[in-house]
Amino acid sequence: RTMPATISCPQLIWGKESGRNFAKANGRQDVILATDCVYITKSVRPLLETIHQLLEPKSGVFLYVNTCASQCPVEVVFNTAQEFGMNCADTWCDSNIKDDTVYVFRSRCQ
Repeated sequence: RTMPATISCPQLIWGKESGRNFAKANGRQDVILATDCVYITKSVRPLLETIHQLLEPKSGVFLYVNTCASQCPVEVVFNTAQEFGMNCADTWCDSNIKDDTVYVFRSRCQ
């Protein structure tokens, strides 16, 4: 018998140690979605430190939506993600929605 999936949304403070503590309390995550959360470049590293601690390394997917309001070039996100062992595996965009692209990151060990 399969147990039903649960969805929760507890508060998460970004950073390596916070991510580690969150993972201990809530486990590693299969999917993490980040949208409208990086507006300046100095936010990228704490976000990706946290993602690195939380994402299931062999099967996890990190979905990142870059918004037109961001002052951070998406290349900074790509480069920093690579430092944490993640590559952008795919992108999705809707031609009806200007400037919002979904980037799909996966661990390089997948």
